[in-house]
Amino acid sequence: GAVTAAVQKGCCVPARPGAACAPPPAPAAAAGPAGMRIHFAACRSHIGTDDPHHPDDGEAPRRSQRLKGFWLETFPVTNARFAAFVAATAYVTDAERFGWAPAFAQARDAPGRPAAFRWRATQEACWNAPEGPGSDLADRMDHPVVQVSLADARAFSTWVGGRLPTEAEWEHAARGGKADPRFPWGCAEPSDD
Repeated sequence: GAVTAAVQKGCCVPARPGAACAPPPAPAAAAGPAGMRIHFAACRSHIGTDDPHHPDDGEAPRRSQRLKGFWLETFPVTNARFAAFVAATAYVTDAERFGWAPAFAQARDAPGRPAAFRWRATQEACWNAPEGPGSDLADRMDHPVVQVSLADARAFSTWVGGRLPTEAEWEHAARGGKADPRFPWGCAEPSDD
């Protein structure tokens, strides 16, 4: 998965009663590309659902959460940004230390059946060789970094002066900051039009 850095900031105090509350400036240390951050104001939001598709996943019931204001980068961390982190810190990812990571590869389940893509343990797969030996990041430096663990994502977030979002912050942001839309864009079904 891709790393996303967030920075916790409280909302400002309005200068006079009724004045609009502007988001605080984004911290420079956590800045990705300029203009690539969004502020979510402090609010009451929720996490989970009362209609889980997979009851065993622990997403039910829906629960209310109070969120402090926070900044979230609007795009995943790219291979180029992660490479800068590794170059500056000599960081070694979990996949590099373990010597393998899961990679999506074609596999044939049975003779005569068409090959399908499946996750497979792949020796030497890591962030800069995502599909294992022979793969690299040529022409993919602007793609989201992959093959990073939770520990790797936390280390990157700390390096940029931020932190990973909480589950409640992530769900709130994924809903576009809306109270309870069915989809991030609202309640309208997706369309190919």
